[in-house]
Amino acid sequence: MMDISDEEETGKKCYKYPHKLTGNLNLVYNSANSMLCLWNRYQIFIHEGFNLKEATKTIFPEFQIKQTLISSNYLVCLDWDRNIQIISMKFKHSAQKRLKSSMRNIEQNILKIEQFGEDIIAVKYENNEYFLCLLKPNLDLQLPKIFKITHTTDIPRNIATKILFLVHALHNLQFNTVKEVFGRKDSNGKNYYVIIITFDRRTIFGCVFNPDHNEELKLLKLYQCQIEINDIKILNRNNPEIIIGLSTGTIIQLTLDVNRTCKIFHLNTCIEKFVEINDCLIYTDNKTLWRAENIFTDEVVFKEFFVKQVIDDDASYLKNNTEDVCSADNFLDNDGYVQSIMDEIEKMETLARKVTDEKNYITTLAIANRNDVMDNVLKYKVTVYDHFEDIVADDKTMFADDCKDIFDNSMFYLLVNITSTTLQQNFSEILSNYVGDFRIHITLFSDDSVLKTTSVKVPDQLKKLDLIVTLKTRSIDERIFLNLQLVTQIPGVLDEKQKIWACLHRKNIEIKSENFVRIKSARRCLYLKNKRPPFEDLIFKTVNGQYGTIFEFSSKPKGLQDDCTYFIKLPVNYVDVFKSIVTFKEHFHTKKAAHFLEQTCNDKFLKARSAVSFDVANVKLQTEILNDGFFPPVLKVSSRNIKIALDFRNFFSNLFHKHLVGSAREMVVKYSLYAATENIQKTIKECLEKGKDFKDFMKVHETFQRHIIGDLPI
Repeated sequence: MMDISDEEETGKKCYKYPHKLTGNLNLVYNSANSMLCLWNRYQIFIHEGFNLKEATKTIFPEFQIKQTLISSNYLVCLDWDRNIQIISMKFKHSAQKRLKSSMRNIEQNILKIEQFGEDIIAVKYENNEYFLCLLKPNLDLQLPKIFKITHTTDIPRNIATKILFLVHALHNLQFNTVKEVFGRKDSNGKNYYVIIITFDRRTIFGCVFNPDHNEELKLLKLYQCQIEINDIKILNRNNPEIIIGLSTGTIIQLTLDVNRTCKIFHLNTCIEKFVEINDCLIYTDNKTLWRAENIFTDEVVFKEFFVKQVIDDDASYLKNNTEDVCSADNFLDNDGYVQSIMDEIEKMETLARKVTDEKNYITTLAIANRNDVMDNVLKYKVTVYDHFEDIVADDKTMFADDCKDIFDNSMFYLLVNITSTTLQQNFSEILSNYVGDFRIHITLFSDDSVLKTTSVKVPDQLKKLDLIVTLKTRSIDERIFLNLQLVTQIPGVLDEKQKIWACLHRKNIEIKSENFVRIKSARRCLYLKNKRPPFEDLIFKTVNGQYGTIFEFSSKPKGLQDDCTYFIKLPVNYVDVFKSIVTFKEHFHTKKAAHFLEQTCNDKFLKARSAVSFDVANVKLQTEILNDGFFPPVLKVSSRNIKIALDFRNFFSNLFHKHLVGSAREMVVKYSLYAATENIQKTIKECLEKGKDFKDFMKVHETFQRHIIGDLPI
């Protein structure tokens, strides 16, 4: 405490503070409970009754302190992450003086806090909007009272370290004057306050505020200057006056009436903070402390405060030490050097991060041209499902591109599994969002057209990823491919805002017809909403009903009228292959593998007495074993869709002849095959020369498949 009178004072005392400090101390005092708080960025010391020799409580919070208040029986702190932390001053154990982590977070996104009676008033910045919050300083979970701050022009956004504001209670006479400034029509001035705020320390705004009214706070621009404002006060006069302290040492006196007259006074030093007491101005530039009398007249008098009667002792000096190394606590004083060192460390860490980022950018561009390297790093697998609930049953991670597709019964669901091998650290960072916007671009296309494109953002490091791509198709007339591209975004060299996309890896996967087999089974999920038929089906039904007696309409282009047939030579162990679930699990998921096994394990099918059919999309496919006892057994595959029939022929052939199971005798062909080949060649030549009908050619094709291809283990 300091008395500003001119009388000689001999009762002043100076103490050497008994605690080791990590920064300069700030002071907060609450007259209601005689609590004195000394704090810096890392420490809090609580004193009772001006007993500066010993701290009642010492707190070392786990956050860095930006601002501190004492409200009621609570210590309120604002940290540099914009959180309000509080702790009760009524500690449970009186002997507990050093507290580590017992403060509670009660509000976030706060820029500034001030005392408001026994409450706390704060400026909040959230979602690009400013708000005024009233908070009760207690440990109960109570929602704050929030008022939105608005203005006709744009308010500076997100200037957290610049904001200054203060709240001043108005009595009736002051309210009658101030309400005209802000255009208020209220007749009763009870419980009104004036708020003065600056967001950028250049422009000052103000508004009238009543905590009992739930209304937006409309700011009025009061003053603007080109020099930075360091402090603002309101003089408690009948006509309130705003005192503005500029960093250059200038004081501006602004009246809060309709005229808003402005007076300017110049002091003898810069201003960091000031306070007005009994028409005197006490101000400091952070190094010296001054008093200015008669500040608002032409007869201003300046006086400087001096600290007297300091007891000098040996403890005030750094003792000589013969050791080469000394403690930083002894070497550095508490004038901001520790913080300066911490700032430099942060700069070096920022530089190290930038170097690491540049290394990752260069590596990204390098591997973008080495698809062969990434082939060994990334492995892909595609599994096709008919029902969405089957994927859920397999407990897969899902990234559905469109949620409504889940309820479409005509959809196929492609489960794309991507796994990466053990990676070096820089590879792991590149295959994640650490470098940039890491995405997987997916394209489904056929021989003639693009069926679908979509992109998925990888949420974390790519180690194992399962994602779902939906495909809606009625027929499999063409080859279908899945193209996967792993792309990431890196900034430009000269302009970081100009982003470029680098393709780390690309993969083309053909999806064969056997993957689109429909499983006839009861659904575990019941869709309450009936799906409407496609629009083109409704058009066909309408047109066919109205003109069907005159014209013949077809909803689908006519393909082959007769089945296209292919044959596969069966090995001696073909029954074991058909009865092995492992054989089908190598190609399909569990449910579809069981469906194939159920069809091929049929005893009549294995004994060549009946055929087995599969539904491929909306196309039928039949398989049948031919075994007359005279010729080696063959598997017959037939369908009106040539592509589906050929895909299934190659699929079954791969099952039987992948490892060439059989004896050396079975791996050879008879001499009669050469004669049959020559006869087929003559027949084909005759069809071409005489231009025979396509049906005749298909008979030749079936003979070729049965007697030539069907005799070869291919």
